[in-house]
Amino acid sequence: MHRLKNYLKRMLNLIRIKIDLRKIKPKNDFLIIFDIDDTLCENPLHQNKEIKEELINIYKRLRFNENIFYNLKKRYLKHDLIFLSARNPRYKRITHKWLEGNLPQNKFNLFLCGHAKNKLAYLSDLKDKYMRIIYVDDLSYFVDGQRCFYKDIIQYCENEEKIEYLGWSYISKYR
Repeated sequence: MHRLKNYLKRMLNLIRIKIDLRKIKPKNDFLIIFDIDDTLCENPLHQNKEIKEELINIYKRLRFNENIFYNLKKRYLKHDLIFLSARNPRYKRITHKWLEGNLPQNKFNLFLCGHAKNKLAYLSDLKDKYMRIIYVDDLSYFVDGQRCFYKDIIQYCENEEKIEYLGWSYISKYR
């Protein structure tokens, strides 16, 4: 029963991803994708599972890292802009509102995919729509307070000719 439930969850995620990606109508040949948590803001949830506050209140108070965003955005002014996060999709409204509050002059799409591994489906589809993608994502998680990395996703990004991946070593320079 557990396997069936997981299988159905994965299938629903893939359907949601395909529906999300239908909304993307490239305005030019280039795209910049930003992760949110531990990329554009430090999220204490990923490092401390003892936090019991409601997620909505935590997401509202996260400090936006303007340095990393505007450093890249000024170099890639004409690029389409997407935020791709592993947050649970139920937090899309509050996340969108937080982004609008921090980036009032920027048009963007927001996709919350529930788990980092689901980002591969987005990336795979997006690379078929764009000539070049700048992808900024720490692709990390914490185990017992230690930062670990999604090596398989990082390797995929680094091996894709259309994707310029800027990971933790790039992001940490702007902290």
